[in-house]
Amino acid sequence: MSDDATPPGFQPLSTGGAFLARAGQLFIRGSGDDACVIGTRIGPAQTNSEGFAHGGFLVTFVDVALSVVTRGDMLSLSSDFLRPGRSGSWIVAQVKIQKSARSLVFADASVMAGDIVLMRAQGLYRPRQAPDQDAPSRAADPSS
Repeated sequence: MSDDATPPGFQPLSTGGAFLARAGQLFIRGSGDDACVIGTRIGPAQTNSEGFAHGGFLVTFVDVALSVVTRGDMLSLSSDFLRPGRSGSWIVAQVKIQKSARSLVFADASVMAGDIVLMRAQGLYRPRQAPDQDAPSRAADPSS
């Protein structure tokens, strides 16, 4: 496998939105539960002037991973940067749900390059609800 190749078992993750498109292609291995892993390769567009992964990129990456696993929207996120990630490195976010209730999910994540932990994060997420079929439409009403 070349240094730029995606590791076996990872499939492109569809995240949608222009902001996340600028973060680069993200990949998923496993299903959208506690066992899935989100990965990407740090490219030049995700680095700072020193050639290391930009903190904003890493926070975005870990938020996407936590959102995928919790199937929720972030309410709170804290992070600790432990080591720099070099351009060209394949990184993964491994997520562990700590507690899940009907309206809140608490989860932790580690961002790793190989065996090196680059970042830890803890998040509180609100599970996304399926659209209520009986709820009024939020489409723009021309009469209002």
